[in-house]
Amino acid sequence: MIALVSGSPALAQDSFNPEFSSREAIAQRLEGVEAELRDSAAASDPAARDLLLQLEAALYQHQEALDYLAEMNRKADSARQALGAWNGLDLPAPYSIAFADQLRSEQQSLQRELRAADSRQRIANRAIEDVNNQLAARQRAVRQSREKADTAGTAAERRDAEQAAHREELASRFRAETLARLRLRRDSQLVEQTALNSALELSALKIDAARGKVRFTREELDAIQRRVADERSTLLASVMPERGGQGSQDGQGQQLTWKIDILDIERDFWNALYVAHNAEKEADRNAAMASIRTLKSRADDWAELIRLQITDLADEETQAIGARASPEDIRRVVKLQNQLEFALAELGDEGVRGPGVLERLNDARLAIWGAELYLAEETASIGGEKVTTYRAVTVGKILRLAVILAVGWFLLRFLSRRVHALVARRPDVDPGVADAARGWTFGIGLALLVLYGLNRVHIPFTAFAFLGGTLAIGIGFGAQTLLKNFISGVILSLERPFKVGDLVEVDSILGTIRRIGLRASVIHHFDGTDTLVPNSSLLENRVSNWTYGDTAMRGRLEVGVAYGSPTREVSRTLLAVADAHGLVLKDPAPVVQFSAFGDNALQFSLLFWFDARRTGREPLASDLRFMIDKAFAEAGIVIAFPQHDIHFDDSKPLRVELSRASRNAGEEPSAG
Repeated sequence: MIALVSGSPALAQDSFNPEFSSREAIAQRLEGVEAELRDSAAASDPAARDLLLQLEAALYQHQEALDYLAEMNRKADSARQALGAWNGLDLPAPYSIAFADQLRSEQQSLQRELRAADSRQRIANRAIEDVNNQLAARQRAVRQSREKADTAGTAAERRDAEQAAHREELASRFRAETLARLRLRRDSQLVEQTALNSALELSALKIDAARGKVRFTREELDAIQRRVADERSTLLASVMPERGGQGSQDGQGQQLTWKIDILDIERDFWNALYVAHNAEKEADRNAAMASIRTLKSRADDWAELIRLQITDLADEETQAIGARASPEDIRRVVKLQNQLEFALAELGDEGVRGPGVLERLNDARLAIWGAELYLAEETASIGGEKVTTYRAVTVGKILRLAVILAVGWFLLRFLSRRVHALVARRPDVDPGVADAARGWTFGIGLALLVLYGLNRVHIPFTAFAFLGGTLAIGIGFGAQTLLKNFISGVILSLERPFKVGDLVEVDSILGTIRRIGLRASVIHHFDGTDTLVPNSSLLENRVSNWTYGDTAMRGRLEVGVAYGSPTREVSRTLLAVADAHGLVLKDPAPVVQFSAFGDNALQFSLLFWFDARRTGREPLASDLRFMIDKAFAEAGIVIAFPQHDIHFDDSKPLRVELSRASRNAGEEPSAG
C-alpha cells in the first residue's frame, strides 16, 4: 500500500485502490494541483513548479487512460454481441476467390493486432514494475528528508530540508499517477485482447462456412492477370526513355527488378491457385501446390531483404532496394506472403495432399538424373558461320556412360580371350604373338568403346576441356609412368627382343617370361613366384636373355675326390653319369675338366648342356649330384671332405709331462 505524506491533496489516496482511478478522484487531485500552481509559494521554487506541471500532465493522461479503458470495454461488448448473433454468411454459395481472400486477410489482420496487443501488454508490465520501484524509492527519500528537517539545527537548514522533502513528495505523487495510468492501460489491453479473440473466433467461423464452397472462375483469373500485366507494363514504361520514362537512374534498375519479380510471383501464384482449384488430375493439383510452395519461398526471401534493410543489416544492394521500397510496396509484399500462406492452408485443409512417397522418390530420381554437372560448349559451322551451342553433362549421362563402359568392358574381355585362343591354336604362332593379339584387341576396342559411349550419351569431347590448366598438369604427371609403360609395351610387341617362355635376367630377377602385357610383363621364378616387371624397366635396364637365339644352356658341376683317387676313372665315371641323364644334351657333348689340386681334394668340373625350355639348371644339377654320389660309391671313389694331417718332428725326443688334475675344477684349495 502507498501512503503519501501529509500536506498533499493526494495524501490518503492509494494508487493500488480502484477508487484512486475514479473520475471524481482524478478531478479532485487535478483541482488541487492547479491550486498549488496558482500559489505564490510554488513560484518561489522553480524545481517544485516543474514537478507540479509534470504532475498536472500525468493527471490528464490518467483521465485519457480511463477513457481508453471505457472504449475497449465497448469494443469487447460489441465483438461478443457480433459473435453471439452470427448465424451464417450473408452471401449465397459458391463464393468467389476474392471473397475468400478477403476473409483470410481479415483474419490475418486480426492476428497481427492480437500479437501487437500481447507485445504492448508485456511492455506495460515491465513499465509498471519499474515505476513501482521508483515510487518506493521516492517515498523513502520523502521520509529521509522529513527526518532531516526535524533534526535541522538552524532555520535555514530546516527550510532547505522542507523544500527538498516537498520536491520529493511531488515526484512521488507524479509516479503514483503514472503507476495508476499504466495499470489502466494494461487493463485496457487485456480487454482489447478479449475483443480481438472474439473477432478472431467470428472470423474463423466465417472461413469455416466458406471452406469447400469457393470457386475460382476463369473470368476472375483473367481479370487478375490483366491487372498484373498492366502494372508490369507501367513499371517498365517508367524507366524506358523511348516510352516517355526517365530511364534507370540512381539504382532504379534494382528497385525495378524486385518489383517486377514480385509481380511475376503474384501472376504465377494466381495461375497455380487456379489449377489447384480446378484441376481434375491429382498430379496436376500436386504440381500446382509444389509451385505455390516455391513461390512462397521467393516471396519470403524478398520480405527478408526488406527487413534486413530496415534493421541496417543488409549489404549496399539490399539497402538500395529497401531504401526505395515505399510503404505501399512493403504492404504488397506482406499481402502476397499472406495470400500464399492462405492458399497453402486452405488447399491443404480441402484435402489436396502433397506428393506420395513413390511420387517424391520419382521426383527426386528425376531431379538427380537431370542435375547438370557441367556445360560443354560446341562450335559448328553452318552456312559459313560459326554457331556456338551448349550441351549439359548431367548425372544421367554419366551413369549411362558408366553402364555402357561396364558392359563393353566385359564384352571386350570375352572378345580378347577368344582372339587369344584362336591365334594360340595355330601351331606356327609363338605364344607371345597370341598375348600381343589379345592386348591389342582389348586396347583398341576400349578406345573405340569410349568414343562410342561419349557419342551415344551426347557428351561432346569439349566437355573435357575443364581438364586444362593445373588439373591437366596434375593428371599428366600422374599418367606419365602409365603412358611410358604402355609405349614400352608397344615397342616390345613390335621388336620382340624376347618372347613368352624365354629365360631372362633383369635387375637380379631370373626367370621365364610368362606374359608380355601392354603395361607390364610377368616373370616366373624357379621357386614358383611371379614378378610383375614394368615394360619400361625391360627397355631401360640391361636384360639378359639366356634363350634369345638358342634354348641350349651350359651347366657346370664341381666335384672333389680324395687324393690318391684314379683321375681317369673319375673322368670316365662323370662322363658316364652325364650321358646316362636324359635331359643332358648329347650335342654339345659333356666335358670333364681336371680343374685344380685343392687343399683337401682333387677338383674336377663337369660341363654339360641342357635345353632351358625342358628343365632348369638347379633341378638338373641336383639330379646329377645324386647320380655321381651313387656312381662313385660303386666305383670305390671317395668324395673328399675337409681334413688336416699333423706331423711331428722326430729329429729329437719328445718331452712328455704328466700333472694331477684337481678333483673339482675351479675350486680353491682349502686352508689348513
